[in-house]
Amino acid sequence: VVLFLAAYFIQKTTPGFWIFAVIFSALWSFVTAFTVYMLVTKNMIIIWVIFAVSFIINIASHKRSRDCTELRVL
Repeated sequence: VVLFLAAYFIQKTTPGFWIFAVIFSALWSFVTAFTVYMLVTKNMIIIWVIFAVSFIINIASHKRSRDCTELRVL
């Protein structure tokens, strides 16, 4: 419970938000790339391309959500 509360309050700060955004984007991108690798192809080039594209989409999504949150606060 303490760890959850600490993570919640850290995420409310701008640096904390981006730390969590990068970590979770990297994790989800890896899961996506690994799933494609296992189900579709065994090509390592594809896994890195899927990872990069997924990471960019995830970071863009976090940036958009952060911008919308900042607009609501103002």
